[in-house]
Amino acid sequence: MLITFIISQRKNIPAISKSVELLARMYGKQIETDFETINLFPTPYEMVSATEDDLRKCGLGYRAPYIMDAIQQVINGSLNLEAIAAYHTAALLDELQKVHGVGDNPFPLYKENVGIIQQYVFYYQKNRHNDKK
Repeated sequence: MLITFIISQRKNIPAISKSVELLARMYGKQIETDFETINLFPTPYEMVSATEDDLRKCGLGYRAPYIMDAIQQVINGSLNLEAIAAYHTAALLDELQKVHGVGDNPFPLYKENVGIIQQYVFYYQKNRHNDKK
């Protein structure tokens, strides 16, 4: 989620989706279902060999060094995603904002519901073209 949050900065939904899919193809595990082959989104450990140039090829542009920073912080232990999952919101945000490219959420009116509101906005933007068909 951290990496996809960074990817979403100033990008439209199709561009975000394309970058996420390219990262999954390049670094994620491939699984077979009864119907299709799926590439899972990679963990930071699966992306440890990525270079900024590799990430730029996935359409990440200026976000590539931010994603490299997030990967490195998880790998070297300075950002423990499992540990911070138990933090209260303010402490969690403080820890996440130590990653370059992570800043304040632009929805202050929604307080503790900001995360879910952001996901609804994302879902709406991603799917609104389907409503016009």
